[in-house]
Amino acid sequence: MRILRGCLASAAVFCTWVGTVGAQAHWVLPSKPQLELKQYADSLPLAKPIGAAMLSDGSVLVADEGLFAVMRFAKDGTPLSTFGRRGSGPAEFLSMVWMGECERGRFYVRDAAQRRIAVVDTFGRYVRTLITTFPGKAIPSPYSAKCASSGLVALVGWPKADPPPDPGPHRGLAPVAVSRGIGGEQMVLGDFVGPERYRHARSDGPRPLGNTLEVAVSSRHVFVGTTDSLAIEIYDQTGRRVGSIRRSGAGRRITKELRDAFVEQTTEHLYGARRQKQRAGYAALAYPAFAPAYVQLLTDDLDRLWAEEYTFSLDRVKRLWCFGVQGQLLGTLTVPTQFAPLQITKRHVVGRWTDGDGTESVRVYEWAGSQVKRD
Repeated sequence: MRILRGCLASAAVFCTWVGTVGAQAHWVLPSKPQLELKQYADSLPLAKPIGAAMLSDGSVLVADEGLFAVMRFAKDGTPLSTFGRRGSGPAEFLSMVWMGECERGRFYVRDAAQRRIAVVDTFGRYVRTLITTFPGKAIPSPYSAKCASSGLVALVGWPKADPPPDPGPHRGLAPVAVSRGIGGEQMVLGDFVGPERYRHARSDGPRPLGNTLEVAVSSRHVFVGTTDSLAIEIYDQTGRRVGSIRRSGAGRRITKELRDAFVEQTTEHLYGARRQKQRAGYAALAYPAFAPAYVQLLTDDLDRLWAEEYTFSLDRVKRLWCFGVQGQLLGTLTVPTQFAPLQITKRHVVGRWTDGDGTESVRVYEWAGSQVKRD
């Protein structure tokens, strides 16, 4: 085992401890970000960024659900352009849930409520709208979707099982398909254990602390896994299964302390009677015995897969496991719990930072992630 202290050649201030155990690498982000974006203008602070990406010229594209807007910033943080507002017209949003590069030089911003996608170019300009309902296809209306700049798309369908008649948790099978382009021919990979949901007296929604069905897409592969454990299936772009990732262990056992931390974090933005009502509702729920093993899957520009560890507000740091396309563990990246990665490249990590008071911003870190070679 050896431990090295390494600095990026381009800027000596960006130093990080990099350890190697066998063929695996261990990274830690620098203590200070290269760039932090807190507002578009003095009167327009960021509210809830759900997507962010550094572009080839160093500028940063941000999709903010709270502002219903897509913004572009220069590499020094200077605002360059913005579009969007709340509404149902062209270039307007009701529910922004995800942003990703789905064509070369084109980013897709998914509006789940309106079942459509706004296409954005690298100048931050609205290009066109794509409808995400596909009558007659295996997945006519996706539950979620991910893509890669190569045009490869993975679609997750809604769970097939009907909600139970009485309140409580439920979980059905959900189809996953791959296509070339968002509306292309769907090749079904199969039915997978879907996301855990909870039937309430008057509604049905995701189960608090429940497992989900996650997908990620690289230029050549689709990764599918439930968050019960680090068991992830790997498919090529034709829909053929070509490998798997198997790591022992599940998420942490949910103790009263962790459950209380989750409820506190979930309701901290509420006040008075509304907060008390929400807390009482959470207290009455049936929680799973174990937390998810991870919260999301990401791919980088070297076609590596990253799984972000599921953590609680009591935790100080979390890990991201990095895997090659053969399923081998290449290394781990440790980040503060307040940081949620949204884009990982061989030179930068871009993500959402949440302060102790709940204020959100976008941070860009420079790092030495290219030290692990592509398969």
